[in-house]
Amino acid sequence: MVVETVEKKTGVGGKVRRFRGDASKVVAKGPGLKKAFTNRLQSFTIETKDAGEALLSVGMLAPSGYPEPELSVKKVSNNNYTISYKVTEIGDHTLYVKWGDEDIPGSPFTLST
Repeated sequence: MVVETVEKKTGVGGKVRRFRGDASKVVAKGPGLKKAFTNRLQSFTIETKDAGEALLSVGMLAPSGYPEPELSVKKVSNNNYTISYKVTEIGDHTLYVKWGDEDIPGSPFTLST
């Protein structure tokens, strides 16, 4: 593996854009938050309508401690995202969803297979 370092530079005019989001106002819903099924594609939605601007981060750990390889985030509209995943291991999976630096309500989610 090769790792290259890159010098961090500020944007045009020396300004760095700051986001101000409120993770407590993010709403996550759907069957993919209740239970995981092995080798079956599942999904749920995230709505950020009243949560301000921030970066959405999603990650899932398998029972072995490794990240699940099949996880995708799709922006459906300005304030809506669809997250899809497929788990391959049996056991408890941990799903992390953050809006900015904060966990959204309910995160981290524990999904059992």
